[in-house]
Amino acid sequence: DPTLFKEYKVKVVPTFVQKHKNAYQRIAGNVSLAYVLEKFKSEEFEERVKASRIKEQKFQEDAE
Repeated sequence: DPTLFKEYKVKVVPTFVQKHKNAYQRIAGNVSLAYVLEKFKSEEFEERVKASRIKEQKFQEDAE
């Protein structure tokens, strides 16, 4: 679906995308599915998702 490529800024394939509410994380390149799943489960990924949500919330508050 080309709209999803735009929405998630997919430039190369394969690209794996995991979405959490309003945040998402991408991993692209020649990596195994096991590697991607391990990264998506990591605490570092969870911290990035939280940081992304905080930035988006701040942006929405500033826009109001």
